[in-house]
Amino acid sequence: FDAQKILKTLPSILDATRASGEGIDTVLRVTEGLLSEFGLTANDTTRVVDTLTAVSMKTRANFSRMGEAFKYSAGTAKQLGVKMHDLAAVTGLLINAGVEGGMAGRAMRRVMIRLASPTGAAAKEMKKLGVVMD
Repeated sequence: FDAQKILKTLPSILDATRASGEGIDTVLRVTEGLLSEFGLTANDTTRVVDTLTAVSMKTRANFSRMGEAFKYSAGTAKQLGVKMHDLAAVTGLLINAGVEGGMAGRAMRRVMIRLASPTGAAAKEMKKLGVVMD
């Protein structure tokens, strides 16, 4: 990150800290982690921060809980072509359902791996429903 890119993204980062009530260090750590895991650039920072802020405002998820979940799920999501905003939304829903932080991330990772290579009856049902995993 160069100084110009940091200055450009600073307003969205500060907005996220105000909206979420979390420290700038947490917002930056989680954002940087996702940027790194998904192979995104500094130019994507505002989009990532805005997505995470929206999820935190509409669910019980906060940056800390999402960050803990992403430690376990983001790499697998990237490998399987899951979009960052979809992962964030599902993570928020899992946290809403009471599946906290790391547990949510591990659950998402298991689901993605199982959907990517279904076996037996699951594969047949997915085929009947028209669900195809590339």
